Parts: sequence; structure tokens; C-alpha cells
Amino acid sequence: MSSSWNIGALIVVFVVTFLIWFHRRFPNVTGFQNKTLWEWMTILIVPLVLGIGGVILNQAQEERQRDLLEIQVAIQVAQATEDAATAIAGVSATERSNRATLAAQAVQSTARVIEMVQANSTATAMSAEADLQAAEAEADEIGIRVARENATAQAEGAATAVQAIAEPIRSTQTAEAMAAAEAQATTDAVNARATLAALQVPTPTPPPTSTFTPIPPPPATATPLPCLYDGPVEDPWDKYKARLGCPKETRYPAYARQEFENGYLFWTQNLNQYTVAVGKDKGTWYNIAEDEIEDRPCAEAYPLLVRGIRRLYCSSTKVRQDLQEATDEEVGAGIAFQDFDHGLIWRDEQNNLDYIFFEENGKAFVREGF
Repeated sequence: MSSSWNIGALIVVFVVTFLIWFHRRFPNVTGFQNKTLWEWMTILIVPLVLGIGGVILNQAQEERQRDLLEIQVAIQVAQATEDAATAIAGVSATERSNRATLAAQAVQSTARVIEMVQANSTATAMSAEADLQAAEAEADEIGIRVARENATAQAEGAATAVQAIAEPIRSTQTAEAMAAAEAQATTDAVNARATLAALQVPTPTPPPTSTFTPIPPPPATATPLPCLYDGPVEDPWDKYKARLGCPKETRYPAYARQEFENGYLFWTQNLNQYTVAVGKDKGTWYNIAEDEIEDRPCAEAYPLLVRGIRRLYCSSTKVRQDLQEATDEEVGAGIAFQDFDHGLIWRDEQNNLDYIFFEENGKAFVREGF
């Protein structure tokens, strides 16, 4: 901004100086003789306005171009950010999971290779050390100091070579390096034995070589799969599945049910048995097979009892004591009957009621609506 004003000021000064010089040099040409102050101001206003206006217009144009450039840079940065986010989002969760799985498998394979290399290197070093001990013992017996020193030097060289080769094997983890280490150790051991034979040293009996026996991993224990159920009484089973266990067969037998003052009595045609539920919303229960019922006449009329339920009620004192008097007539209809490992569920679809019977805790039951 300061440079623009300086240029404008220089232009004004130049124009004014030129006019003054031209007037003095050619006074009759310019027509500026005997001019008043107001006339001089009128003459000078036009170049001043043109010079200052040009400077202002140039400055405004520069600022506008600078703003446009900043906007373009911001748009390019935003576009680059959006492209990077799109590229990152393009990598799906499945692909990232696959990459993580491949990396984990590579780490496991590397660990197994390192273990194998370490085991083989240890066995080779133990064999070289055994050869060294045997050579030293034999050299002491025959008193040949040179043989002992040569064998010692060669054995130390073999151990150093094994260690030098084992280190790159651990880092590179390749089967070729492991084979080279074993070949080098074998060559050094053969050279040591050849040196002893040249010095007429009897071949020592090698001590037993310890072998590396890998420990097998423990056998995998099979984990039982959880049981699934999507039958008509799925909701109550899902609520009590820890107590009921896995489902068995789903059946829809004809049944009769009658309500008493202190419980319920069920009869099912397919099962040929009666289920006595003692309690209203919860309590205990037990079954009575139909062939266990004795025919006994009723001491009272019991007008609400008919057929098999009346026969059971009149013949069993325990049932009468447990259930007390009947409060409603016998009703019969289809019912969903589901067996489980540790109980069963009766579904009364007419009255929207579930009767859940548990084998545990003295055969308890609950009654719930659905």
C-alpha cells in the first residue's frame, strides 16, 4: 500500500514540475499568465484526481486478486482433505481386519522359526562342546600338548562360527541360513577329528548326544455350542433358559385345565397324566399318572368337577388338601407343550398365560402373562 502511494505522489510531483517548467519556458504557449488562485486550483484538480484515483483503483484491484487467491487456496486444501478422507474411508473394516489377521499370522510364523533355529543352534553347540571335551581328555592321556591346543582352537572356532551364523539366522529367519549353520558346524567338527587323527590320537568314544524333543501343545478342548430355540414359547424360555436348559420336542396335545382355590390341575391326552400345580402365581408341582388313580366314590357332590379330574380329586386326599375347592369349571382346548432338559412350559393361548415348571428346587412353578 505504501509503495502505491509513493508512486502516485511521484506522478503528481512530476506532472506539477513539468507544468511549471513548461510555463516558464514557453509562457505564451500555455496561457497561464495572470491566473488567479482559483484558476490554478481548477487546473490542478484534474491531474490530482486522475493520479490519486488511479492509485486507489490499482490498490483495490490488488486486494481483490489477493482475496480470490486465498479463496482458491482454501478450496484446494478442502478438496485435498476430502480426497484423503475418502481414500481412508475406502478401506473397509473387513479389509483392515484381514490385514490385522495376516500380520498376526506372520508374527506367529516368525516366532516358530526363531524357536526352531534356537533349538538347532543349541544342539549343534552342545555337540561341538562334547567333541572338544573328548579331544581334551584324549590329548591329556597321550601327553600331546599340540593336539590339545589345535583341537581347542578348532572347537572354539566352531563355536564362534555357530554363534556368528546363528545371529543372522535369528534376524533373517530363513531356512537356508539354518542349513548353512549346521553344515559349517559339521565341517569344523570333521576338521577337528582329522587333526587329531594326523597326530595319531586315537578316536575318542563320543558321549551320548542329547536330542531336543519338542513338547507337543496340549490338545484343544471342544467347547459345546449353545442351544437355540425359536418355538412358540421362545420369550419365557429366553427369560428362564439358565434354569430350563435346552429344548426337546414341541407338542400340541389336547388338554383340560381346572382352577382351584390354591392351584391348578392339568390333564393331557398325549401324556396320559395329570399335573398338580399347588399355588396361584407360583408354587410347587407334581405329576400323577392316569394308571395310578384308584376309583373311589366322592363323599360330596362337587358340582364343578367332571370326568377324569373329578375321578382324581375324589380318589386322592393329598390333591384335595393341596388344591382345596374348585373355583371354576373345567376348560379344554389345544395347548402348546414344550419339554426342556430341566423343566417344561405350558402355554394357555386362550387366556394368554404361561405356566413354567422347573425340575430344580423341589419342582417349582410360576404363572406369567404374555
